[in-house]
Amino acid sequence: PLEVRKDMLAQLDQLNAYLMILRGLSRNSEQWDNRMLDLALALKDSFWDEKFNIMWGNSNYKVLSSVHSDFGHSQKCLWFIMMTAEHLNDEELYRWAYTRA
Repeated sequence: PLEVRKDMLAQLDQLNAYLMILRGLSRNSEQWDNRMLDLALALKDSFWDEKFNIMWGNSNYKVLSSVHSDFGHSQKCLWFIMMTAEHLNDEELYRWAYTRA
């Protein structure tokens, strides 16, 4: 059902917008920093699969060779997690993403 579907791109697109656009335009950067961290951790905790070294496109459908196993977006997620971690000086999160990229 649509109400329980969790898509990786919904998180990634928001992180992209917050990190690249809104953070630089906002006077309340702490709000955006907190949201960026929430999104980065959601990607890490809900979509990353250590066994297959992939970010699943949908956390409810984890099948290789499907539309939900996109290695390009996996790398983009790890890159944005690294950029977020670097911006927030979160060495542990940066190291986590870097070692998997």
